[in-house]
Amino acid sequence: IEMKDGVSLYMDSNAVLKANSANTTGLEHCVINIHDVKDVSVKGGQIIGSESVGDCHGVGIYDSTNVTIADIKISKNTQDGIYIGTNHPSAKGTFNSGIVVTGCNSSNNDRHGLAIVAADGVKISKCTFSSAPTNRTGLEIEPFAGYLPCRNITADSCVMQNNDFGFSIYGGNGTVGKVTLSNCTISGNKMYQILVYKATATVNG
Repeated sequence: IEMKDGVSLYMDSNAVLKANSANTTGLEHCVINIHDVKDVSVKGGQIIGSESVGDCHGVGIYDSTNVTIADIKISKNTQDGIYIGTNHPSAKGTFNSGIVVTGCNSSNNDRHGLAIVAADGVKISKCTFSSAPTNRTGLEIEPFAGYLPCRNITADSCVMQNNDFGFSIYGGNGTVGKVTLSNCTISGNKMYQILVYKATATVNG
């Protein structure tokens, strides 16, 4: 599904979207693809990936503004459950802003539960990120390049458990700024509960 400006997609809690091999945009595979748009929301339902679809995210958000992802169960994708990145890595000033992710459960994906690589302004709340495999993370922040931001990111009342890494920031490729965790439960992760490299984060509660 490719979202357009100003469109809201509401799904019943029992509705299921499954990955297939179609990729009409020529971009990365995503069950729900949100790229170069504004004022979009996706709420409810389930997204289930497929091993037959390589490099597939459950929800991909690229270079978009004012996007809300709410109350979705996301699992079994061959990449990230939710990916917030860019399709224009060489274009300075192109990234995501005004992104809200709330009430989602992202688990058993082949990579991260949620990955943020290019964004200025992401609010995450009441989400669960679990069962990410070896060398993967429940919630990952890693700038794609030095001129792309990962800043003004908050996670409140989230659960990160039974992953290899619970929460991680990797600032080796660029600067990460103003990241705050509040009232989160981070437990049962195999390697590290929290890993921060060449970056800083504020943890409250």
